[in-house]
Amino acid sequence: MQGDTYGIRQQFRRGKTMEKMTYDEAVKFIIKNKSQAFNYSLRKQGEQVIGANIYILRYNDDFEKDPDEEDEFDLKFVGGLFREPWGEEDIWYPEIIPSEAKELKYYPVKKNLSSIDFNYEVQIVLEKLTGRSSKTHLD
Repeated sequence: MQGDTYGIRQQFRRGKTMEKMTYDEAVKFIIKNKSQAFNYSLRKQGEQVIGANIYILRYNDDFEKDPDEEDEFDLKFVGGLFREPWGEEDIWYPEIIPSEAKELKYYPVKKNLSSIDFNYEVQIVLEKLTGRSSKTHLD
């Protein structure tokens, strides 16, 4: 069993596809595993990739403490142009998550998100989430 997990992790590192989840599957996954899932879309100008939009579904640990006041999950959005020190950042709660985010397929997050500083340039956040260099995304 351990070998299977290692193989999937290695495929992901090499840029091969892991099983993607629909939005609904990803929500069930993050709630069941108290974890996160993500996807991204590239921003293009003509044929040139110039940036990315990153969507991260996150389980809310505070839900267990106060389920009447807290949502079970949210969606963090980070977007911007590559190599720019600023960008967009937002958090959407279940009732206001935009339809474009619900149409994406999601990957499970392999890293602890607390180790990712979302104030980094968007390509660095993308590299930390995927484990791949931004050059991979530009090809």
